[in-house]
Amino acid sequence: MVPTIVNQAVQWLEKMGVEVELNMGLEQFEFEYKDTFVILNTDTPEGVLSFTCPYVFPDESSNLNKVIFEEAKEWWTKHINTEHCFCEFVDNDLAYICCLYGRYCKGPLRKYELVEILDDTIQKWELFMLAISSSFNNQLHIKS
Repeated sequence: MVPTIVNQAVQWLEKMGVEVELNMGLEQFEFEYKDTFVILNTDTPEGVLSFTCPYVFPDESSNLNKVIFEEAKEWWTKHINTEHCFCEFVDNDLAYICCLYGRYCKGPLRKYELVEILDDTIQKWELFMLAISSSFNNQLHIKS
């Protein structure tokens, strides 16, 4: 059963003109927001929104991916508030950030709340992408 807050978020996204697709196999909603692929997870407790942004490494067979990720993660965690966000390395070709937002007040989710949450997630995602890019450059010894 999908939590009410997740259904409210999907309804707001659709009202905002964002095309949202349900991935039945993974039980999650997928969409693009501000040119970023975002996953809205459905396996959360009531009152919690969980947004994930995945990153697929260009060379999935490279052992360097873990090194690049670890360097990026170290920088990223120093420059953001990680109270409700984290990043993980899934396997040799995939990493992601995940942000959790709890809302325990009465009443439906408001549009401005969803927009603030999504903007916060995207900002953290963009910083993670900057960290990944910088880490690639460091590993390849490229000066910017």
